[in-house]
Amino acid sequence: MPFTFRWLAFFAALIIYHLSAGSEISAEDGPTPDLKSSLEVDPNSQISNKIPDSDTASQDDAGREDVKESLDDAQHFEELYSGGVTAYNNHLWYSCASKLERAVNGYKLYARIVSDCRLDCKRNPSQSKLSNLSSSVENFDILASFLIASDCLRRCADENFGYKYVPISRWALNIFRERKAYEYLQFCYHKLDQPKKAASAAYTYFLSHPEDETSKKNVVYYRDGARVAESDFLDMEMVPYKMFFLVRALVLPLTVTLSDLPHQITLLIIMYIPTFLTFINCPLTVATHHLSACISDWMLRILTCQSQCEKELSKVFVEPTDGFVRDMYSYLQYAYASLQRFDKAVVAAANFLVFDPEHKGMLENKKILMAEGYREEEFTPQQVKEYVEQNLDIFQEVEDSYEKLGMDEQDDWQSRYEQLGIKVVANSVDLNRAERFVTDGVLKSEQCDELMKLTESGALVGDGYEHLKTKPSEISPHTQHELFRGITIYRASKLAYEEKISLGALRDFLELSENSRLFAEKYFNLTKPLYFDFTHLVCRTAVDGTYIFLLSAILYLNDDFEGGEFFFAHANQTEQVSVRPKCGRLVAFNAGHFHGVKAVKRGQRCALALWFTQQSMYKELAHIQV
Repeated sequence: MPFTFRWLAFFAALIIYHLSAGSEISAEDGPTPDLKSSLEVDPNSQISNKIPDSDTASQDDAGREDVKESLDDAQHFEELYSGGVTAYNNHLWYSCASKLERAVNGYKLYARIVSDCRLDCKRNPSQSKLSNLSSSVENFDILASFLIASDCLRRCADENFGYKYVPISRWALNIFRERKAYEYLQFCYHKLDQPKKAASAAYTYFLSHPEDETSKKNVVYYRDGARVAESDFLDMEMVPYKMFFLVRALVLPLTVTLSDLPHQITLLIIMYIPTFLTFINCPLTVATHHLSACISDWMLRILTCQSQCEKELSKVFVEPTDGFVRDMYSYLQYAYASLQRFDKAVVAAANFLVFDPEHKGMLENKKILMAEGYREEEFTPQQVKEYVEQNLDIFQEVEDSYEKLGMDEQDDWQSRYEQLGIKVVANSVDLNRAERFVTDGVLKSEQCDELMKLTESGALVGDGYEHLKTKPSEISPHTQHELFRGITIYRASKLAYEEKISLGALRDFLELSENSRLFAEKYFNLTKPLYFDFTHLVCRTAVDGTYIFLLSAILYLNDDFEGGEFFFAHANQTEQVSVRPKCGRLVAFNAGHFHGVKAVKRGQRCALALWFTQQSMYKELAHIQV
């Protein structure tokens, strides 16, 4: 459908325009590879001799549709990726592009085969020759279920691949999920003078790494420098259900008749739900010495990760789309009602209410439909049942598993923290948005006193980063009405080495910042570790009583001051909800949320300021060195 691609280009143009707004990138600037490619090759992988090394191979041969070669690529895509990176390092641009293209296509075929097998085995486990496996050994039924599932998956995959199935490595899964191949491909295409392919590869990588400055510059370059038309910026990882979502969002109302709309939306749902049900399980590592704990921890982590599948699959561009599947039924209900096909509208409304039973608008629609003579029992959800049941089963299994393991909270880590006096006092509901919490008891009063003394004896006037080129200022860079004194991990370790502060104070500084990091990582249930990005112990002292906004993320050390309350804000900077400081109180939140700290009107406010990142290359050097 040609109009689909025109609208995809429209969306791409909007994103590229947003990237280039205010950009100072010159049209003469070329794309930047900026790749630490030596880190991208799995040290345990061996390059297969089957992979052609000639950089002058026939392009006709490379593009030939060959089923046997495709299956071979699906089994060796890790090696192809490593070979492509090696070719990139050796400036063999055609070999680089050819191998990486085959690697990407091989991975997609591999993922599809394994996903289909998972769904087949879920629905029909009798495919396994172990389906009648039994034993009198205690708890053998649990082991048997794993053996049956594993045997079914292996047999299905062997049948599809035509030879022994080899499980995917965690390294490879991360590489392809993060679209790393496209980071290399864009530059190889550029060197081969294929700007359209290069532009699409750069754009595809950017969609998965929207904060990467190099990827932003590359996308803008291909539009402004290489003069690639916006219609040629295509997401090379676009899947059918996402394309249909885009068509539903803007294209269908403008291009098709109302009578076609229900069919198109239903088709989207039919495409999406199997994708969800076959989504590849998350790779996880478990650090434990006990087998039983290892197994239970692994199972719980898998279930928790699976519960995030909808969020991952609903990323049409950069951010997840809230209510992705639910909203399809809202459109479907509207379309059927407009066509006066009320029997179908009743089912669509019932499907929608499975996701959001208290939705006022849909409940009103339900009343209108019941006024047309439809009974309560006719509002029976269809089609979405398996999808919702899968989600509910996952969440229920997580909850039941924790309960059976004697865990009162989502994880036993929270119970252990509570035994130490650390307790969450406000969650996302209290603070009006997800990814926010406030917890008390992170510091004891004597620890607060120790860190306060550290700021008195070791803090510099300014931000505490005296080893940087920028000169600290006695007056806070945020306001002219507060004195600003800080000490960093780097300076604290230096003072401890010079015996100007105690080792105990340095240890408290390190341990308390680490405890805060771990608590935030656990609470937000992150599948990737957090790293310290910026850490300093800072005190602000009032000069006068003027109120002013400050931005911060803090672990409080004291409360004997006036003002200085932390608050979350609306987009117009008006206060949404505030948090009063006290010794040991930790406020943690998504750094993208609007937030601030009211100016100190009287006294001195001290806090440990922490910023985190999930990108290891940006982690704070001082934490590594100390």
